[in-house]
Amino acid sequence: MQSALIPGIAGFILTGAIRLANGRSQGPVVAPAAVAVAFLIAYLIIVDIPQLPPRNSMQKLAYVAAGGVVLGFGLDFLRALPGFRWVLFPLGTAAALYWIALPKLWLVTLSLSFGLTALWLGSVIALWRLE
Repeated sequence: MQSALIPGIAGFILTGAIRLANGRSQGPVVAPAAVAVAFLIAYLIIVDIPQLPPRNSMQKLAYVAAGGVVLGFGLDFLRALPGFRWVLFPLGTAAALYWIALPKLWLVTLSLSFGLTALWLGSVIALWRLE
């Protein structure tokens, strides 16, 4: 219940708040940042503040989400060119997946390779659908 209800309520409230705070022209552009911010709020409530430096992939996930919020909000706010997003997003996703999976990369297995590739392809498909 808490894993769905907290991010859902936080996302609903934050979407409206971010949209209203940024006005008519920028509001709709930066409102999607509410999704990642809602995830971070739920993460902090459910899991707790991650250690620095992170020791496992669950803690790294919070830092990747925070970095994605900052980077995505900046790109949306500055209205970056779609071509720039098409370069930055796949590279950033690959770097994030590499960093999260880094300890297990020494034991490269078929399932790990398939999983990381599927996640990366899924992120590129999501970008394509959002564009």
